[in-house]
Amino acid sequence: SPADVGWFVDTFRVKHPTLYDPNVADSKLGEAAIFGIQGYPTIYLLDKDLIVRYSGSGEISLADLQTQILKLL
Repeated sequence: SPADVGWFVDTFRVKHPTLYDPNVADSKLGEAAIFGIQGYPTIYLLDKDLIVRYSGSGEISLADLQTQILKLL
């Protein structure tokens, strides 16, 4: 729900954009099933052609995230 997203952003001081799509979240399948989300947060890194080149669920260290980003550059 929007309240859950707000709580997460406030609690963990999230500075990056967050996604909440009520059309998907309120569907019978739910966003987790549609997007393959297995945990929160879920991170997707896309290349310049908008192809998902990395996805991960749960906590990721800054060093590991930077490594994944550098692979795409």
